[in-house]
Amino acid sequence: VGGIAIVTMAYNERANLPIWLRHYTAHCPEAVLFVIDHGSDDGSTGNVKGANIIPLPRTPFDDGDRAEFVSDLQRALLKYYDVVIYTDCDEMLVADPRRHASLAAFLETAPEDVIAPVGLNVQHIPDVDPILDLTGPILGQRRHVEFGVAFCKPVVVRRPVSWAPGFHWCDQVPVYRQDLFLFHLHKMEIDLAVARLNKMLGMTWSARAASMGW
Repeated sequence: VGGIAIVTMAYNERANLPIWLRHYTAHCPEAVLFVIDHGSDDGSTGNVKGANIIPLPRTPFDDGDRAEFVSDLQRALLKYYDVVIYTDCDEMLVADPRRHASLAAFLETAPEDVIAPVGLNVQHIPDVDPILDLTGPILGQRRHVEFGVAFCKPVVVRRPVSWAPGFHWCDQVPVYRQDLFLFHLHKMEIDLAVARLNKMLGMTWSARAASMGW
């Protein structure tokens, strides 16, 4: 047993998936990356380098099914890896650079079995911020964040957990680390946020998801 596995799930994530891949490859270069592709048809997962693609057929969206699938995958991966991280495609974990050289360095010294970061929603201020260059460092272009308690997610695990829909909670109490941040990029660019909303409005939802208010 050894090493780090980092997992995400994607559906037509043309903007966010390259950022996710670039970020975790740079900050945790020895990690093995897994992208669960839930039926993407925009070409965004067609030529991914540096990650393992797990293809799934497109089905009506059900966040309960998603959480159950990823929880089961995490349990299996922990038979072979020391650490499993799950984040959405628009969530970037960053270790405090004043205390750690990288995310990998943080994980080497963090002993806790279940870790939650400080959740920060990156904000686009249209009258202040420049046009976003998706190929460049995001935090060099967006300087404003909003604390988001819902994004203090238990995303770093060394022992099996069962995540709730949305991955905001799990069946074990995490240790909340102030030297680890989760930057949520959902609002990093207003046009991208609107496009994502329209994508979600056009998706087919399961009966369970609809009954839960999705």
